[in-house]
Amino acid sequence: MATPAGITAPPSAPSRSSPATFSADAEAFVAWFSTFLDDWAGLDAADFFPVQSSLTDPTQNRAMLTGAFGLGGGYMTQLSAANALDTLSETGFWAVLGADVATVNGPTGAGVGLVQNMMWNSGNRVQFYMEVGASAGIWQRRYSDSSWGDWYQMFSQKNLIGTVSQSSGDPTGDAMERGSNANGEYVRLADGTQICTRVFDHTLSMSAAGSVYTENLSPWTFPANFVSGSVPSFHCNMRACWGGADNVTNGYAIPKVYSHDDKSTSTRKAHLLAVGRWF
Repeated sequence: MATPAGITAPPSAPSRSSPATFSADAEAFVAWFSTFLDDWAGLDAADFFPVQSSLTDPTQNRAMLTGAFGLGGGYMTQLSAANALDTLSETGFWAVLGADVATVNGPTGAGVGLVQNMMWNSGNRVQFYMEVGASAGIWQRRYSDSSWGDWYQMFSQKNLIGTVSQSSGDPTGDAMERGSNANGEYVRLADGTQICTRVFDHTLSMSAAGSVYTENLSPWTFPANFVSGSVPSFHCNMRACWGGADNVTNGYAIPKVYSHDDKSTSTRKAHLLAVGRWF
């Protein structure tokens, strides 16, 4: 093997077949060896075989630099150029500052994060964007048919419940939203389903209506409106009574309870339930 650059070629080794020069050759070899150790310590991979010319050099059969493609280093290369994520052509990891997310064409609403770009071939690749902040959001998109698809947020225990939203019927927010106010509680799901509930004590004041007794309870304003123009499914329940509604709209209902006998003056829990859609 050729002597690596930076290493002084050794002198002739001492030989017993050359007694006249043995002593001088031995001294020369010892002197060379003392400098060889220092020279050897100063060598790097490039002195022995080809190495990458940069941290993103994709040339085959080259040794990788520390930090190449985001591996093994103390930090990853930061991207900030316009549409930088769209033009990545190597498998690897990169970093994006929060102020540059929109510029590099990262996920809408994402903060500072790390990007993993995985190449199947030049026409098919997948990217993951992972926030490093407390929200820990994760998004995914894929490249196919010469164009990038939309970013889609992935869900975990960290962001399953939050604020739902939609655009033209496609979910754009969290998977589930839960809230409450003086009118009760509601749950909204990403598919458009909305469930409203209320439980309260009510002292009955019933009136005869033919062979039964009935009472209209106070109108119930839903804790969250259903989509305009819709009529949600409504249910009213009270112990030893059955219920329905005198009127139901997308914003309120008038619960109504019935009984075979007059239960006026008794206090019972009323359970109200409405199910419909928020979009």
